[in-house]
Amino acid sequence: MVIFYKMKKSIPAIAFDFTGVFSVHYKGSQPYPSAVKALNLLNKYRIPFVVLTNAGGRSDAERCEVMNRAVGVQGAFRVGQVIQAHTPMQSIMKRELTNEQELALVGGGEETWKILEQEWKVNNFVTVQEMAAIFPTLVPLSYKAHYPDQQTCDTLKQRVKARLGLDNLDHIMTDRQFRTIFVMSNPYMWETHMQIMSDVLFSEQGRIGTVRAPDAEQWPTLYYAQRDLVIPFKDDNHPALKHRFSLGVFADCFENIFHRQYKEEGYKRHFKASMTGKPSALAFDCAKERLKKEYVELYGNQGQVGKLYMVGDSLTSDIYGGNQNGFDTVLVTTGNYKEGMPIAKGCEPQMIVQDVGVAVEKIIADFI
Repeated sequence: MVIFYKMKKSIPAIAFDFTGVFSVHYKGSQPYPSAVKALNLLNKYRIPFVVLTNAGGRSDAERCEVMNRAVGVQGAFRVGQVIQAHTPMQSIMKRELTNEQELALVGGGEETWKILEQEWKVNNFVTVQEMAAIFPTLVPLSYKAHYPDQQTCDTLKQRVKARLGLDNLDHIMTDRQFRTIFVMSNPYMWETHMQIMSDVLFSEQGRIGTVRAPDAEQWPTLYYAQRDLVIPFKDDNHPALKHRFSLGVFADCFENIFHRQYKEEGYKRHFKASMTGKPSALAFDCAKERLKKEYVELYGNQGQVGKLYMVGDSLTSDIYGGNQNGFDTVLVTTGNYKEGMPIAKGCEPQMIVQDVGVAVEKIIADFI
């Protein structure tokens, strides 16, 4: 084992993408041959590392289990090393929701509420699906399609009553304000999400049922977990289908419709949206903080984190984001990027290597 004081330089720390770097995809166990080699080197040389992924919609514990299964090594990753696209939303929620009258509207998959309630231990939020259950006339098309169904509606209403401590859910309309919107993963039922999100963004100070003045600024904030247009897709039965639509497609569609609605109703174009996943500064700042914690886990207060590296397969997400946020970047050719593909300005990596094993070898070689 290499000990800290025998290193020539301070210890490097590495953020990795997952899909296209360690594994072909999350589903099943299809690790790249170099994945285990990379993990062994990281452990042998005690290198702090995290996984910075634009995946979302699961708890960190669930995502960690999925990643360990994908590489075929139990315990390869710990929960504290997992940073998903929605992870920075936790600190944003604590910062922006300053009193009990303010709520977050949460969109994405139907199980998203579990992340906030069970993992983040917060209760000042309502999901889009819950709003559709409580106020079905907000989304008449979904209501006609029986979404959510009556039994689910009853369950959702009871869940919100318990979470917010309300006997009468009408108080959500009359007494509460939606301060922020989090879209944590690619939504189910786009029409439902688009309608209720529009109602919140059009509202006066986040009160659904009101309409702000045409020249008034947007009051609620809006955060997407990520804006990737497509995600890698592998299906041996359909090898030509290499990608599937991701959250970025929803975000683009929503904003185009929202701006069209604005124009037709005479509004000035006030629309603001942010992103918490790669390549945003929020994502990489979160990675920096986690890498510091990983360093302390390994070395205590002895020394400090050295050079930061981002290892990924996406030019526009991993490499551009790393370059903009103080990371040296390493591009692997096992995923999205293939040798000879054009590289846009700002997306140039410091190194291009064949796989994650070589990436870790080269990073370590500069420090021992």
